[in-house]
Amino acid sequence: MRRRSSPRPPRPGPTPGALGAFVLTSIDGTVLKPWITGYLALMGGVILWRALRGPAPRLFPAKYSGPLGFFGGLFDAIGGGGWGPTVATAMVGAGGDPRTSIGTSNTAEFLVTSTISATFLATLLTGHWSYAGNLGDHATAVAGLVAGGLVSAPLAGVMVSLAPQRILTCAVGVLVTGLAAYQAARLAGWV
Repeated sequence: MRRRSSPRPPRPGPTPGALGAFVLTSIDGTVLKPWITGYLALMGGVILWRALRGPAPRLFPAKYSGPLGFFGGLFDAIGGGGWGPTVATAMVGAGGDPRTSIGTSNTAEFLVTSTISATFLATLLTGHWSYAGNLGDHATAVAGLVAGGLVSAPLAGVMVSLAPQRILTCAVGVLVTGLAAYQAARLAGWV
């Protein structure tokens, strides 16, 4: 009998996150938005299909964690929050338990986000990112994001622990598909 180990978070997220933050300060990141939106739509459909079909959960294959972490970190910096949609949806879409997949990706996201934030701060302070303006111009938005995260993280942890797995998987699929639809509507200029 094969022993099941706990899932490993995608490892190389911080390095490509820093690369993505540096690239974003050098080029227009809106070029990638249609590709990320298409990926979200695809993964939302896969997650919904798996939720409705009801397969037994399985671990995310460890051999794919490196590439997933690379693209998750890169999209997080370039797309402005692509770690969760890229990493968590891929892990859930591959049949992983939603609680474990979301918890694992959120734990790794702390290091990824810290690295990306430090890179953005370094590019602002060194003058490399001239379009960003003054650091103080963004203080309100950053404070709102931090306050929202402090309130929503414990609430999300409680909700995930209470929800049945099939309902949680379906909710993740609906959320990801809805986000993809909203992004597509924004790209088309309807919203």
